[in-house]
Amino acid sequence: MSQADQQKLLSISEFAAELGVSVRVLRHYDAEGVLAPAQRDYTGVRLYAPEQLDRARNVVDLVAAGLPLRLVRSLLIGVDESGDIAEQHQDEAALAEIEDHYQRMCRCVECIQQRRDALGAYLERVSQRR
Repeated sequence: MSQADQQKLLSISEFAAELGVSVRVLRHYDAEGVLAPAQRDYTGVRLYAPEQLDRARNVVDLVAAGLPLRLVRSLLIGVDESGDIAEQHQDEAALAEIEDHYQRMCRCVECIQQRRDALGAYLERVSQRR
C-alpha cells in the first residue's frame, strides 16, 4: 500500500462514526470474519480504507434486518468490493436460509400492518362517539 493510500486510511473510531456503529461492533465483525480492516499498524490498531464503506454498510444493514453474522458472511462471499453480486453464489444453503428469513420478515410486516389497520379503525370509532 502506498504512502498516499495509507494517509487515506480511517481509524476504527472514524470508520465506526461513518457507519453509525460502535468500535466494539467493528471489532466483533472483524473477529467473526465479516469485515476485516484493510490493515493494522505496527501496534495492531485496525485501519480501514474508505473503499470498505459500501461493504461495511451492507453488513450493518443486513445485521439490522435481523440476519445472523454467519449468514451475512456467507452472503457477502458472493459480493466483490464494488458491491456487485457474483454470478455464481457459492453457498446455496445460505441463500435458501436468507430467503426463508426474508419471507418471515414479510409475514411480520403483513401482521403489523393488519394490527395497525385494526387499531386505526378502533380509534376512528372511538373518536366518532365523542
